[in-house]
Formats: sequence, C-alpha cells, structure tokens
Amino acid sequence: MQSEMLEEIRQDAIRLLDAAVAEVCEMMLAQECVVQLCCHTTFELIHAAVQFSGGMKGVCVVRADESATLQMASTMLREELNTLDAKVLDVLGEMANMISGAWKSRLTPEAAGCRMSVPVVTVSMDYSHGSDSTDSLKIERCYEIGSERLHVTIQIQPDLHNCPDLP
Repeated sequence: MQSEMLEEIRQDAIRLLDAAVAEVCEMMLAQECVVQLCCHTTFELIHAAVQFSGGMKGVCVVRADESATLQMASTMLREELNTLDAKVLDVLGEMANMISGAWKSRLTPEAAGCRMSVPVVTVSMDYSHGSDSTDSLKIERCYEIGSERLHVTIQIQPDLHNCPDLP
C-alpha cells in the first residue's frame, strides 16, 4: 500500500515538475523544453539548490554545464556572455528558484505549506543534495532547451501517514 501511494505521488510530482519547467523555460528563455532521458555526466556542472522546509522537507537542484548556463544567462540577460562569473551563476540560481516556486505553486495548499530557501549555487564535479534514504521521493528529469540540457532533481520526504495530496 505504501509503495503504491509513493508511486502515485511520484507520478504526480513528475507531471507537475514537467509543467513547471516548461512554464519557466517559455517565460524566461522564450523556448520550449523537451523531456530527455537522463544521463549522468562526468564533466563539471553548475548546481543551484533550493531547500524546502516546514510542511514539506526536501530540495530542488537544477544542474547545467558551463555552455548551457552561459546560453541561458545570455538569453535571460539579453547580452552575449562568455565567462562564468557571478552574474551568470545568479541566472542558474534564479532558474532554480523559479522552477521550485512554479512546482510548489502547483501543489495542493497542504503540500505547498512550506518555505523555500534562497538558491545556493556551486560549481563542482559532484554535488550531494539530500539523502538517498528509502523513505524519500527522488525525481530526476532532464530537459533539452535548444541544443543544451538542463537537469532537475527534486527530492522530498513525504509523510505517508499524513500525506497531503498532490493535484
């Protein structure tokens, strides 16, 4: 029963995440995004993480390589950018903030009753975000935006005994 409930929550969360990413990409980048198979990369990635706390605990991490981050920043800021600087990193942080907020806004009021942190942006080969415990729900999605890829992971700790429904 618990595994069935967790899988139902997972499928709803995926649907809501896909809609949130599509909305943000269309609004901020004026581009469509296409869901792709996730591939684990070994090159350096920029990670922007937003924590959820309160009624729902978890994290949303948006990852992209340098090329994708520069392309998104150039599009959003309407200027040609070639250097990975604070301004460019802030753009990925803002994308994480907007995707997290758009996803949270699609949840029921009970599930959405949480706070979001400001984004934390890091540049590294490996970034650990959250635990891989069996009671957490982890969703990993990859999106193609033009010729670039954006990776989004949401990991939450659902309370299956008092679980608010996802729409």
